Amino acid sequence: MSFLAEFSACANTHNYFVLSIDREKSGAFTPRSRVVREYVSWKNRTYKVVSMNQQPPLLLDLVHERIVAGLDDAIGSRLLHLLGAWFGVLEPPGARESHSGIPSFSDIVEAGLEFAVFGNERAKSSFVSSIPRLRGRSYFTPNQPQGLEGDPVALFALAVGLVAVNENTDWLLRLLDEALLREKDDMRRELLVLANAVLKGSVSSWNDVAPLLKLAAQSAGLLDDSPQQVAALSELYYAKNLSVEWAIFHAAALKALASCVDLQLPRVEKVVALMRSIPDAMGLWPVDVEEGSGFWVVQDAQGVQRLAWTVLRPVFPGTRIIENIPSKVGSRNNLCIPQLGVVLGIHYIPEYTNSTGDKLLENIKAEVKGYLTEKSLYHAYVPLLWSENPEFEAEPALSLVRCLPGVVDVVVLSGPNTVEIVYEPIETEGTKPMQDFHVGIITMKEEEFEAVLDKFEPDSEHEGKRRSYEVSIIKTPKGPCRVAITRCAQQGNLFAQAAASEMIGDISPSFILVVGIAGGVPTVDFCLGDVLVSSSCVDLTIEDTGSGVGKRRFDASGGLLHTSATRVVERLKSIERRATGWNDAGSIACPRPDLTGSFTTENTDWNEGISEALTRLEQRTAPIATAKKIASSDRLVKDPELISQWRTVLKGVSAVEMEFAGVYVLCQREDIPVLAIRGISDVVGWERDEAWTLYACHTAAAYVRALTQQGVFLTEQP
Repeated sequence: MSFLAEFSACANTHNYFVLSIDREKSGAFTPRSRVVREYVSWKNRTYKVVSMNQQPPLLLDLVHERIVAGLDDAIGSRLLHLLGAWFGVLEPPGARESHSGIPSFSDIVEAGLEFAVFGNERAKSSFVSSIPRLRGRSYFTPNQPQGLEGDPVALFALAVGLVAVNENTDWLLRLLDEALLREKDDMRRELLVLANAVLKGSVSSWNDVAPLLKLAAQSAGLLDDSPQQVAALSELYYAKNLSVEWAIFHAAALKALASCVDLQLPRVEKVVALMRSIPDAMGLWPVDVEEGSGFWVVQDAQGVQRLAWTVLRPVFPGTRIIENIPSKVGSRNNLCIPQLGVVLGIHYIPEYTNSTGDKLLENIKAEVKGYLTEKSLYHAYVPLLWSENPEFEAEPALSLVRCLPGVVDVVVLSGPNTVEIVYEPIETEGTKPMQDFHVGIITMKEEEFEAVLDKFEPDSEHEGKRRSYEVSIIKTPKGPCRVAITRCAQQGNLFAQAAASEMIGDISPSFILVVGIAGGVPTVDFCLGDVLVSSSCVDLTIEDTGSGVGKRRFDASGGLLHTSATRVVERLKSIERRATGWNDAGSIACPRPDLTGSFTTENTDWNEGISEALTRLEQRTAPIATAKKIASSDRLVKDPELISQWRTVLKGVSAVEMEFAGVYVLCQREDIPVLAIRGISDVVGWERDEAWTLYACHTAAAYVRALTQQGVFLTEQP
């Protein structure tokens, strides 16, 4: 799937609105003047529809304006000015005047960055001679103000300088490790993780870097490609009130994004070009191969439809069959792309006679009249005509068809009723065959990842284009089950969706599992340490419109599971009869914590529910598993009043987490079954022992291992 198509699908799910930028030859971004044409409403929100000189809008215009406003202040700081120049988003500052005296840590860091930007040997000499002074300092001294150790931007710039002069970096890695242990702010931690990756330079170290910072690093030449573009784009879009340093990183990410993807919105002309490419696209189609050659048979309109579908669907995932029109005129083989408002009229012409053109013209007139009405979603029509006679392209009626209102163009594919192809299998020396993976497991937190590794005991690795995977082969009654395990270091639906997209591109698993922990509501059905399997998905969006619970707005979407996933949920109890022992102490291999804790709310009814749930849990010695509706939100939800409010609308929701909805939406689009399997680490309104987090990770992992061993995920072979 193209980046643009993936972003469009993601935008529909996460309430994005497509904006624009204009890229000049120099690579800089200059906003065009915008003219508001109309307003549209979607999901109870109002959006402006923007026109660019009558051209379709491009992407990220307003985002760039916001970033540029933040960049202006960088000129006032030489360190930030140099950093912007190193990323290529600011003009380099002038040379610094020499000064006497003992240099500060800022002076030293600037010297290293100046060498990285200009290659200035004087700056290099000053930087290298001052490194021992930084290396010999004491950091994180109690009751002393922090200097270098408390400045993530300076630490990142120092890492850039050390790499540029090829100096030993072990001491800075130790300093970064200590800073990461102490730092609580998420954004400052992201910069420390980036500095760590710059120093180490390994694939594994870059896995933990935030998507937006990966794109920024690509603009500076530290990475070869732009991973997780969808997640990075969302960060660019939603960023507000950018600090000066973060404006630099956002500008660098935007620069990288613009250099590696086509930011033009899809147009109907693209559909026409794709249709004309069908003969070339089918040139190596391996059907009925015999002695090096074969034939792909086109005998009717349905065959033409399949050709068009094969070419269009990967580029425009919204392509679908349009079976009828209000006037009852039209072929059941026609296709449409709602996002472009275009209908593709499929016409198969087996015989070419004197009356063929006139009949075709009348049929197309009727279809155009039926499809392109004032109340219709469609405003464009493209006839795709398949003829066995090459002379049909000169048919006079085609000129009249092109003149019909709403007809964008006419595409004629001429030739015999079989397209001869030459099939030559491509064999590259040293190329490994594509491995089949039955199950792909995605975890987020480090404890979740380690618990799954502990239960599955991987014996090999698989390096994908975007991600690395731990591979385990599990024996089942139905045969071996190949499992690939990966971790997405960033929490949230968008990050999880990006990881799932990369997994599908790398290994194309038959089943995807999102495994880890979730917070539960007070109930007698389950409690701390128990395992929930998603029976359906609710994507919960929470928007603050002011202070207080009553000032929050909710938006819920989601839906039922894939048929294969539903079959697993329906059979859980019968599967557990065979998978005995998953919940004993030996299988979990993690001690069950004490039930000591305290209430965090004064809601009497809520607290009574917690007490009853804990009493039931105290009477059990082992965790249980059950299927429940799971809500997914990009916010960590721990407020009982908030949960009470949305539970009045979302009946039956028993737990909330932060990743399943993003993966669910992608898997629905790709027709891949997906389940969330979550250990309950929290009960909302109860302050419990932190050890429950680790225990819940292990109970969920043990249950997933038990299901896998029963061959549950081998119902559909890859």
